[in-house]
Amino acid sequence: MVFNRTPVLRRIAAATLASLSFFFIQPSLEARDLTEALRSYIPSLMEDQNIQGVQVFVFRPGRTYAESFGLASSESGEKLTNDTAFATGALRAPLSVYAYFRELQARGLSLEQQIQTPAGAVSSDDLFLMIGGLQNTHEGLLSPGVEESVEKVRGELLQETMEQALEPGQHYIYAPQGYEWIFHSSDLDPNQLVREQILEPMQLKNSFFYEDRENRKLARGYEPRGKTPAPIDLPRVAFRSYLDLLTTATDYGTFLQRLAKEARGGDPVARRILDQRWHTSVPGGRSPGFYYHKLCGPDGPGFYRILSQYPGFVSGAIFTEDGRGAVVLLNARQQITLQKILDRIISDLYPECREFLDQTRAGYYPDNVTPAMLEELTGYYRPRYLLTGSAGVFRFLADTHLDLNEGKVRFSGFFETEPSIHLIPLAPDLFMARGQAGMDGWLVRVVRNQDGEVTGLQTDLMPYEKVNVLFSIGGIVGFSVLGLVMLAIGMVWFFVRRRES
Repeated sequence: MVFNRTPVLRRIAAATLASLSFFFIQPSLEARDLTEALRSYIPSLMEDQNIQGVQVFVFRPGRTYAESFGLASSESGEKLTNDTAFATGALRAPLSVYAYFRELQARGLSLEQQIQTPAGAVSSDDLFLMIGGLQNTHEGLLSPGVEESVEKVRGELLQETMEQALEPGQHYIYAPQGYEWIFHSSDLDPNQLVREQILEPMQLKNSFFYEDRENRKLARGYEPRGKTPAPIDLPRVAFRSYLDLLTTATDYGTFLQRLAKEARGGDPVARRILDQRWHTSVPGGRSPGFYYHKLCGPDGPGFYRILSQYPGFVSGAIFTEDGRGAVVLLNARQQITLQKILDRIISDLYPECREFLDQTRAGYYPDNVTPAMLEELTGYYRPRYLLTGSAGVFRFLADTHLDLNEGKVRFSGFFETEPSIHLIPLAPDLFMARGQAGMDGWLVRVVRNQDGEVTGLQTDLMPYEKVNVLFSIGGIVGFSVLGLVMLAIGMVWFFVRRRES
């Protein structure tokens, strides 16, 4: 009997390759699953929302995925590449923090350095955490048509800020001027520091600043206006240390990877950036440059995020200390589309959170929360620091209504017919905001006084004060309508009586 070894060897080889593929090919298949999903999902969103370009960078330990979709400019037809920079606005903040702390470290100085401002001495932590007592009065962006010098406007904005200063360390105020004061008071060049401490050593060759934008590959910004997005020019930047970064998703993701790696290694600068927190919600808070969340609710892993809307652009990044994260950039100011893309990536990056994220729907209630417990929370809530100065008389226009409808906790503006945000109860007095808006994923805590009465809400970005219905936008509109009705009745009565006489 002759034994043919060739088929046997082939079967053995096939079995060996199959076994090896299970161990070595499986990770790449997981990456390919997300890649294929985004390659079909993102173009459909772009077509639906008339978005010109999207840039994505996703990273895991030992693995990255980068891709660009669409056009850098629909006028020229230039295709978007991974080397094309986007204006990213507030995504500049962590770079300023990192560079400043590295400079203090190099000089052997304390990372809690005191900074002198016209309102008094505050720590660098106070300014980076935005609890330095500074009121936000402007974003520091100037129209290209403004003829005044940037230096003059910067000085005026900083002075205006100081004239409305609050007691340091007592409030969280979204005030990017604090970042400018760090460098202004220290006589340091913020852009040069970032170049020396971050861009050059990390080889971020496609990252630069507004002042260096000439002859660089830069996406055109667009504003959503019907079916034809309107191209707009980049505004001039007054606060260089906060809003003037132009970068790519890959470059920014590389910086986040480096930051997370250094934090895991115990580096004091990286650890301070991630560990210092002002508790704007429970649990969670604001770290220098980032917002901190519990992704899967109070017991889930903590992750850091930063979102920014900039004229013509929107950008967002998330990451965890274990080296997972993503950066998404759009050259269109479409916050909802950005959130949809990040949601799709999060479900793949953090599979341990899928069950929690899937169950926290609008009508979801945990065992320790009942609809009856939510009744006292209903009413109107007003952002505390949205407008300052004389504009404060119009704060009622921003009133938000919390109500219960078909088992759902709705959080919507007075004129919204379909609220984009629902508050999902996680525990008594603790919610997660879910919906197609920038507030998605925030934790919301109910604020009570010593008597247990509800006085407001604390979110990751903005505190809300509960307002009496008579003084809310609902009451003001109601009384206005009633007044118009009474006036109309009075006029009808007047003309009827006049005709009878």
